[in-house]
This record gives sequence, structure tokens and C-alpha cells, in this order.
Amino acid sequence: MSPEFSGASGDREPLRRLSVALFTLLAVRMIFHAFYVPAYEGPDEPFHLARAAMFADETPARALQGREVSGVIVASIAAHPCSPDLRRSFGCPPFEHSGAFNLLSRTGAASPAGGYPNYEAHQPPLVYLVVGVLFRMLPKSPEGRLLFFRLLSVAAILLAVAVPLRRLVGSESRFAVAGLLLGLLPGAAEALARGSNDAAVFAWAALVLERTFHRGRSWEIVGLLAIGPLMKLTAFPIVAVVVVFLWLATRRGTAVFGAIASFLVFAAQAGRGWLWGGSLELNTGKLPGGETAAMWANGLARSAYTFVKTVFWLGEWSFFRAPLILVVGWFGLVAALAVLVARSWRRRGAPLPDLAGLTSAVSACLVFAVLHRGVFGQWGGLGGYYAWSWAPWLFLASRPVLSPLRGRGLVLLGAFVVAANLCWVQKALSLYGI
Repeated sequence: MSPEFSGASGDREPLRRLSVALFTLLAVRMIFHAFYVPAYEGPDEPFHLARAAMFADETPARALQGREVSGVIVASIAAHPCSPDLRRSFGCPPFEHSGAFNLLSRTGAASPAGGYPNYEAHQPPLVYLVVGVLFRMLPKSPEGRLLFFRLLSVAAILLAVAVPLRRLVGSESRFAVAGLLLGLLPGAAEALARGSNDAAVFAWAALVLERTFHRGRSWEIVGLLAIGPLMKLTAFPIVAVVVVFLWLATRRGTAVFGAIASFLVFAAQAGRGWLWGGSLELNTGKLPGGETAAMWANGLARSAYTFVKTVFWLGEWSFFRAPLILVVGWFGLVAALAVLVARSWRRRGAPLPDLAGLTSAVSACLVFAVLHRGVFGQWGGLGGYYAWSWAPWLFLASRPVLSPLRGRGLVLLGAFVVAANLCWVQKALSLYGI
């Protein structure tokens, strides 16, 4: 199916061609990112890779526990140049020489090292199970597996954009162009073109929304709602959107059974100590219970700032920073979008499904911020890649604002995206080389 996002009428033809060109550029940008970025430089990649590799190499019971990064992967990490955070844990060399494209070559790491605790052990198992089964068809090279994982993520994103999101957009050409431009931000590739479970959640969100808004069969929607929390708990804002929409659309049986299915999966996930294995181990000494209200406010503000900023630019695991002018421009863009959406909601009435999803997302972010403080002893660890897994819903919720964008607005958005990518490439080249 051709990834066209508009009708064929003459006045829409230029925008239709532009949408096809932007989709092609999106594919090139994400595929390049998957090959170019050095091994393990995607945020949390070593730990997501380790979860999937266990489903390829270990017994099901050990794979479901998922508590360890294998010695083979540890040795591979140590043999590659890496960020300061990884270097403190694995002793890998700094980026003094080119690390670009190094997933295409073997390091020749001699012997496996000892294992390392995997802090992603608490994640739901479905994505890792599927990727691990596919790993069995590949050589056991960690580098090759990681590249395959990245490309699998890219394929999921492109397929989701080309099919369910295309159907959801229909003939609204300007809306499609605006969405594709946003998808070209550096943060989109950083979040989605890496070895993790976020791309799978993006694709799942696009599919379940398409099935819901296009009156899919009840069993399809209920099944999809049950699958979501088995992929990642960030599925719940999408579940909230769908359940409330179905209820308001008088498909209340589907809404109830979908909510129950998701809740049962969540309950199973919450009891992973006895069912799936793994856990999220809190250090109660690092929980913010003894902090003052001002310290709480400062910590939550830092977390919110980090989240919003890293939606458009994370700087990979090394966290190389965007120019200040781009950061200011990004926050201005987000603020303007939020104001326009709020005005639209005030005129037309706030859509209850979107409010339910927003409440769920904000609540989840607050819980995550506190848990991050309890596990790692710091505030501000909330990455914007979570927003990209919600992007199909956030994109559709912004329809009243993005659909009317005309030439000047699209040009300004495109100029910001181009500037962000040029700056990202310049900084990446200075760190990783060619």
C-alpha cells in the first residue's frame, strides 16, 4: 500500500506529493539512524537487548525473570566506545575515535565477562519474547542482534505510519504533512529507531486507535487492549482513550471487556514476583518522603522539564545537548500547541477520551518520577521517548490545531525540524565521527 495521505484532487496534489516525499525522508532518516549510531548508544539499549537475548538463549523461566545482562553482552559493551554512564559500569573506552556504524563490524571481544544486573527486568515480556524468537534465526553476535532489533523497530514505525495512521488521517493533507514533519525531529529517531519496546507500543497504539475509530470488531479491540500492557505499561493512556471512546460511542460491552482484559494483565504484571519474574527494586532510603515541599516541587519540575525537552532531542545515551535557541524554540512550540488545543477544547468541549488519556499519562509520569528517585536516587530521569510511544494518540488529539496549518505554519515547522536535524548531525559527527 502506498503511504499517501491525501486524496487525488488537483488542489491537493502538491501536498499529496509532499507527504509521500516526507514519508520517504522519514524512512531514510530512521534507517540511517539505526546504522549510524554507535553500539549501545541508544538509551537503555544494552538492557532491552539483554531481555530479548535471554528469550533466544535461555530457558523460558530464566528469560521471564530477565534479571541479568549476559556476560557476552557485557563483553561486547566493554569492547565498544561508549558514554560516560556506561563507562562507569562497564569500563568501555570513550569516544576518542570514530564509533559511527560500528554495529556493522565485529569487535572480536575475546571471552564473555561476568553478568550484570538488568534494571529492565520489571518490563512486560511480550516484545522481548517476539524479538528473542526472531533472534534464533540470526548468528549470536550481540552487535548483529542489536542492529536487527533497531531495524525491526524502524519497520514497525514505518508500517504503522503507512497503514493504520494513513487510514486515520484520510484526506487531510496538511494534517499529514504536519505529522510527518514532527516525526522527523531528532527525538523521534532517538526514541523509536533503537532496540527497545517503545516502537512496538507506537505501532500497537496506531493499530488499536484505527480499529476503534473505524469500528473494528469487538474481539479485535478487546484482544488489542489486553496485549498493550503485555508490551509496556505506557500502553495505559491509550487504553484509557479507547475505553472512554467506546463507552461514549455506546459500545459499552466492548469497553467493559477491554478494560477488564487490560486490568487483568496489569494485575498479573504487578504480581510478577510469582508469575513473570523480575521486579522493580526500590531503595526506600532514596524515596522522597523526607523532602520538603520545595524539594518535591523542584524535583517534579526538573522531571517535567527533562521529559518535554527530550521529546525533540535526547542526545542518545551520552546526552549531548541541543543549542539553547532550539530548546527555547521547542518549548515555545509546545506551549503554543497546548494553548491552541486548550482553546479548541474550550470552544468545542474537551473530548473525554483525550482527557482520560491525558490524566492517565500525567499520573504515570508522576509515579515514574517518584520511582526513578527511589531506584536511582535522583529526579529528572523521565525520558521523552515515552511521549513518542503515545504519538499516534497525541497526534490525533492535536488534529483541530494541526489540520488548519497553511503554508506559513508548515514552513516554520519545517524550518525548525531542519535546524534541529542539522544541529543534531553536527554534534553527533563531533562525538561519533563518520
